[in-house]
Amino acid sequence: MTDLLDSTIKKVNVHDGFSNLPDRIRHIFVDGLILTLLSTLIQTTAGIRDIFPSYLSRAKTELLLLFSVYLLYYLLMEYFFGFTLGKWLNKTRVVSINLHKPTFRQILIRTISRLIPIGFVTLFTPYKAFLHDILSETRVMRIRKKNQVHVNDI
Repeated sequence: MTDLLDSTIKKVNVHDGFSNLPDRIRHIFVDGLILTLLSTLIQTTAGIRDIFPSYLSRAKTELLLLFSVYLLYYLLMEYFFGFTLGKWLNKTRVVSINLHKPTFRQILIRTISRLIPIGFVTLFTPYKAFLHDILSETRVMRIRKKNQVHVNDI
């Protein structure tokens, strides 16, 4: 009985299998929408010509802005939190292949290799993962909360 009184219940994250293709499509949709909104917000509030050199054409400047926002969004969100907003809404998280927090190097490789246009082809290989997951040695896992009882030390 005293063990029960001296214990606390905490919610912990539990890995619940790999993310599937419909999850990934939702991630891409939500994150793409957020990237577009962030780029548009920066473009309208800061004035796009004030951010990049004036010798760039408007199309190149907008592309450079979108690329910069893309890099910062994925690098910062996945490194510091383990997820982007699309992954968070979908209850998934980026983990290294040994189920630990990915390193900055892994997240950087993941972010840059996501730009390879045919990266989805590796889904049809025995790896059954996206190219950016394979190259960065990361995976996207489904996460669920589970109650865990901890006995407090007196």
